[in-house]
Amino acid sequence: MRLSESFEIKELNSPGFQLATFLVDQLDEELKLKKVNGIEFIIREPIPKP
Repeated sequence: MRLSESFEIKELNSPGFQLATFLVDQLDEELKLKKVNGIEFIIREPIPKP
């Protein structure tokens, strides 16, 4: 799949991306999109403070 430079995560309708965003929301994580020399998806999990 080729994605344009103006691509936004919210534009995806595939079941795989819907599942990924659902899981990220449920686990209180963050899904980012990096557009440098291609497209990279980053899932970040916050580290709880002790």
